[in-house]
Amino acid sequence: MFGFRPSKSAQDILLQLHHEVLEPIEHPHNDKIVLALDLKGAFDNVKHGVILKHLSEINCGPRTFNYIKDFLTDRLAYIRIQETEYGPFEMGTRGTPQGAVLSPLLFNIAMMYLPAQLAAVGGVQHALYADDITIWATTGNIGEMEECLQAAASIVDHYATYCGLQCSPSKSEFVHIRSSPKCKISVQLSLASGPIREAKELRILGLFINQHRKADTTLAKLRKVGDQVGRMVRRVYNKRGGLRSKDAMRLAH
Repeated sequence: MFGFRPSKSAQDILLQLHHEVLEPIEHPHNDKIVLALDLKGAFDNVKHGVILKHLSEINCGPRTFNYIKDFLTDRLAYIRIQETEYGPFEMGTRGTPQGAVLSPLLFNIAMMYLPAQLAAVGGVQHALYADDITIWATTGNIGEMEECLQAAASIVDHYATYCGLQCSPSKSEFVHIRSSPKCKISVQLSLASGPIREAKELRILGLFINQHRKADTTLAKLRKVGDQVGRMVRRVYNKRGGLRSKDAMRLAH
């Protein structure tokens, strides 16, 4: 489980994916499959009961437990339209407050048992960053990878239901990096609510993973940003006036 902890940042996930997925395929039959699962409205729908149950199981102490319980329960909301205020509205027993410092931690507590369940599935690796769940397989034949990934997807689906969440098949997708362009074997993965579509490219925490391991999308975005920065610098810097060279360099960086 990554995020909101030292040495467990998004960059660590990207390095792991680069090392295990994007580096050149050495063996002729070593395909790789990366699955990205989307939890629909994760922070808005996670059950308070699950968070409090897990808190009690890690023996956080009565003071911390009661503080978080009071933080989550009996929350009220007001809506103001121009000069008119409506409410109060009860917020119910689901969701963590948006923008609250504690919300990512509380969501991680709700998801705390999922990594161990995924680790029990052989043949796959996984990374959890808040509500972004990435699972990949790099060993075995295509049938074995498909079986392992399906088992992992089913575990996530079941765990999400337990937490009051739902995996969205329309937003979940996977990419199949084939070792040979001649390979026409298709992979079928699904959730309880429907099949997961195969994509030509995934975006995981800003990293684009292409089925041909190409960097076209990344280069296009870098080129676009570079052009935008260049035009911005040209507007404010010239030989006769405007920003000095030192300040223009700072603006570009």
